[in-house]
Amino acid sequence: MREYLLDSLDYDVWANRKWIGFLGGVASAESAAGAGRWMHHILTAQHIWVTRLGVDVPEVVAYGPEVSAAQLRAEADRLADAWRTVLRERDPGEAISYKNFKGETLTRTLGQLARHAMNHGTYHRGQIREIVEQLGMSDFPETDYLYFLAARDAGKL
Repeated sequence: MREYLLDSLDYDVWANRKWIGFLGGVASAESAAGAGRWMHHILTAQHIWVTRLGVDVPEVVAYGPEVSAAQLRAEADRLADAWRTVLRERDPGEAISYKNFKGETLTRTLGQLARHAMNHGTYHRGQIREIVEQLGMSDFPETDYLYFLAARDAGKL
């Protein structure tokens, strides 16, 4: 399970970096602002989950037009490092109790929460792709898992 979760994290980090790089190079930043907000949302959610696991990490930089791709990439890397440490050092079967935004106390395993956090990013990257397609862009990154595996196998991560 641990290796599966670390592989999922590596995929998530790779896909986030691809999209952050693409969005940072979009000439019409105003048009793609919705896509950028979703990328920021992905990182904010990662922050929420990792802090629910008891990791002390600084808040994600506030989203705005002045936030650069380099800043978002640094945020993504910082959060990935925190996740990687948790996944390497703690038992995926560890029960984690947390409060959701409704104030309800819930309990799930670390592995379940990590899978949720990674799937959350995949879901929203799909929304980002839809936004940029609607803007007429077609040179966006392909970030399906099989592309990640091909890149990893070719030593291009």
